[in-house]
Formats: sequence, structure tokens, C-alpha cells
Amino acid sequence: MNTSNGNNASNTDVVSKSGTNATSVNVQGLPNLPTNYSISMQNSAEDKILQLMNEKRKEAGLQPLTIDNTLVQVARYKSDDMIQNNFFDHTNPDGTKWTNWLHTIGYTYTTAGENIAYNTSDPVELFNQWWNSPGHRANMMNEKYTKVGIGVIYGNNKYMGTQEFSN
Repeated sequence: MNTSNGNNASNTDVVSKSGTNATSVNVQGLPNLPTNYSISMQNSAEDKILQLMNEKRKEAGLQPLTIDNTLVQVARYKSDDMIQNNFFDHTNPDGTKWTNWLHTIGYTYTTAGENIAYNTSDPVELFNQWWNSPGHRANMMNEKYTKVGIGVIYGNNKYMGTQEFSN
């Protein structure tokens, strides 16, 4: 797992549709998140980030990543968790990590990674933050990863992005 850098960049049931307001993101089997802030899903940003990342992977001779719906749910949950609980870290205030959540919901993998980032200006800029950070770029370009979930949510006056990778 990667940690944040100076650019604020560091992976069910979704209550909202693209661009509409919601109260939270819920994943069956995981605790319901608080509803301190209204949120909106940024589906078009998620799609664009996948496109940009896979273009870079293809240029490097790597296979494109495929979307894994469970990882998408967990990525959105992670982004919403950071918004609702007003923190930015791979480890939650209660000490849990996203890999704990994967275990709880029965998701199996042999290798996994997470990128997180936020900004107040543009959801697609999250990709550039990750790309310009060597550790985050390494996750996006890791040939062992075949699946990804991307969760971009707007809430509390910021875009919060999470990428969850697995094989």
C-alpha cells in the first residue's frame, strides 16, 4: 500500500446514481457509514481515470486493467469513509484497512494495492496526482494487477479518489 505525498495522493449497494446527491455508500457486510456530508458519485471521472490509466499501461506493453465491481464498491466506500469521517489515510481511525474489508466480505486475492488522493478542483486531476507520484504510478503500472476498482466521490467540498488493485 502506498502513502500520501505532497499532492494529497496516496482501493453492495451504492445509494447514488452518477452525479446525484446521496447520503452514503453502503457495502453489504460492512458497517454503515455516517452521513455527515451529502455526496455525489463521479462516475464519469472514474471512467476517465480508467481510460487514462489503461492508455499508459498499453503504451508500456502491459495488459489493461479490468473493472472489478466488488473493488469499485470498496473504493467508493473508502472514498466516502474518508469524506464522512474527515480523514485521509490508508488506515482508518478505528485501525482497519481496506484489506480488512475485503476479508470481511469474502473477496480473495493474492496481491493487492491501494491509491488514495483528493483535491478541491477537478476529479480527473486525481489521475495526474497519482501519475506524478512514483509509488502511486508503480501501483497503476504493476503487471501483477489485473483488476481495479475506482471510486471518486465529491463531498465536504473536495473530490476524494480511491483505486483498489488486485489480481
